[in-house]
Amino acid sequence: MESLSNIKKKVLDNTDATQRRLISLFPIGHLHMPTPEQKYDLRLYLAQTPIGQGCSYTETKTFDYNLLHDFLGQDTKKILEEENIECAIKISILDSMYGSLFPIPQKDIISKSFDGSHSQKNDWRTDIVLHEVERLIGKNNASHTFKVLNVGVVASFIKALINAGYDVTGSDFNKTIAEDELTGIRIENGEKTLYLIKDADLVIATGMTIATETLDEIIQECRKHCVKLIVFAETGHSFASYYLNEGVDVFLSEHFPFYSFMGPSKIDICRKN
Repeated sequence: MESLSNIKKKVLDNTDATQRRLISLFPIGHLHMPTPEQKYDLRLYLAQTPIGQGCSYTETKTFDYNLLHDFLGQDTKKILEEENIECAIKISILDSMYGSLFPIPQKDIISKSFDGSHSQKNDWRTDIVLHEVERLIGKNNASHTFKVLNVGVVASFIKALINAGYDVTGSDFNKTIAEDELTGIRIENGEKTLYLIKDADLVIATGMTIATETLDEIIQECRKHCVKLIVFAETGHSFASYYLNEGVDVFLSEHFPFYSFMGPSKIDICRKN
């Protein structure tokens, strides 16, 4: 994906080997059922370098422990330039550095923090998404029903949007979700995403579109059809400044530990100027 190539180049051009040293790489099996309607079976890579930490989810279940072990202490430039390394590992490494190198000015960020139960934090982040949707396209009225497409579906987002009166569609590459029903709507195969965008008023794409290397096409299609775009990112959460410059309207950056872990959660609301 061109954006990841550009992000990699910017990171490599602005760091030295000491800053790029891999301190930790955690492959975490992530079995998660945030709502009765949706179950996740993913792997999470959490990378740490001297200037930050970053994450990426992947649907790939297996990994080479010896290979990951050999990465420790290395200049991650070698890992980033190796073609056979899984994309999610590279994203987590880039994510650990990009935000420190190319931050959004603090005055342009609305930071939100919340602590509570898992369900309370899920409701809290869903409210943030709903507020940004209403700010960008407005609330439904008697004369018009707005259409929202969720790419990389999140059941709580879809349910909240339906309850708010929006006409909601979802698409996903996950075979356990695609072409099935979730919260009462049919979830289309991810291959139909670009076709679905042209009929939407707004798209909510999750960070998995970075991991599946489909976000660039989504941005281009939204631009082509004048569709508003929100990216909600756990994967690649520090890439906000890059993607806002590429045309994303709102980049919602959820910091690790995510809402699914115990303790306080933090989300940065970053809006295109």
